[in-house]
Amino acid sequence: MSAIDNFVSEIRLLAGRLIPQYWYECKGQTLPVADNQSLFEQIGYRYGGSGANFALPNLTDPAPNLRYIICSQGIRPDPSLGLGTALIGEVRYIAALPAGCRDAFPADGRVLEIGFLQATFAILGTRFGGNGSTTFGLPSLPGLSPSNGPAIAPLLCVFGIFPREDSFYSDAYVSEIRQWLCSSQPAAGCPVKANRSA
Repeated sequence: MSAIDNFVSEIRLLAGRLIPQYWYECKGQTLPVADNQSLFEQIGYRYGGSGANFALPNLTDPAPNLRYIICSQGIRPDPSLGLGTALIGEVRYIAALPAGCRDAFPADGRVLEIGFLQATFAILGTRFGGNGSTTFGLPSLPGLSPSNGPAIAPLLCVFGIFPREDSFYSDAYVSEIRQWLCSSQPAAGCPVKANRSA
């Protein structure tokens, strides 16, 4: 997998020793704008820096041997594109996601109408609220809190790929940790692409 498959400014949690190409640890370090134009266009100086250098978010590792990494090259976040290869129920962090993303909602405990979100409801059920007949709830998760800039909210993907036990998820690194919320085994015969009109 290359960074081209990921969103510029997307943040992931990694358990491995090696950092993939076009990714950086989130340690608040400064980078040259000239060498990292795509990432700079997304986050600018919001985490520090000035002139020819800008800073990355400074995130505390959540546990020993785990570290946050940020994508420096790839797909430019765009609300009209959605989150592409995301699994329904997956939690993602994107430092500079423009307002209006249609594939994810902040994981802030809100209650949603089931309506067009049947696949998401099938995965989450009512474990996080809702009445189960017309509504369901999203979890309330803490955001990432860099010591050098604004918080990064968790986004729960509501459109995308329906997770299946018999499918191979090719958009992940070995030793990468993804957060995925599921109430039960995926139902047999569920579509691979769910919640998305053709």
